[in-house]
Amino acid sequence: MNKIYLIVVLIITIILFSGCSDSKGPVTFKDMGKQTVEITDSIIVYSSSKDITLWELYADRLKKYPKDNIMYFSNIELKLMNKDGTLASTIYADSAIVNDEMHTVYAEGNIEIYSQDGDIFGETITWDRNKDEIFSEDSVKVIHQGNVIQGSSFKSDSRFEHVTLHRASAEGEVDESEVLW
Repeated sequence: MNKIYLIVVLIITIILFSGCSDSKGPVTFKDMGKQTVEITDSIIVYSSSKDITLWELYADRLKKYPKDNIMYFSNIELKLMNKDGTLASTIYADSAIVNDEMHTVYAEGNIEIYSQDGDIFGETITWDRNKDEIFSEDSVKVIHQGNVIQGSSFKSDSRFEHVTLHRASAEGEVDESEVLW
């Protein structure tokens, strides 16, 4: 009788420990290595200063590695605010890595950035929060006032008021007064 009881307890223990899962299948303690991993679905992370929200990040899933101060998000929406707390721009991406220690956010996959000054589309971006700079070394497409501009890379402030495109080509109409030669 004791052997059957021990086997049942062992089977239940194995089922409980292998039952934890994420979107990529079962998570085991071996997969976690020596770090503690926190997994959360449907999460909002925000940063504020005094009574003003600086940015908000919405995600379907978060995997947090507290020891390294790194968070992995999937299917994100990042809202960046102006200094007065109003919405400056919204960034969508398939995934993002937030490194709090380095104050950086790296996003990749189907990047879409919508701002008052135009829209930017690409595959990767990095936001250096220390420098308030967003950049990509990958090609991007910018749509501004109905004009389409392609660039091999770009750099901007987080409010997308000062965008610099490298090796740019464009389609559309430009008034002669807007051309800086």
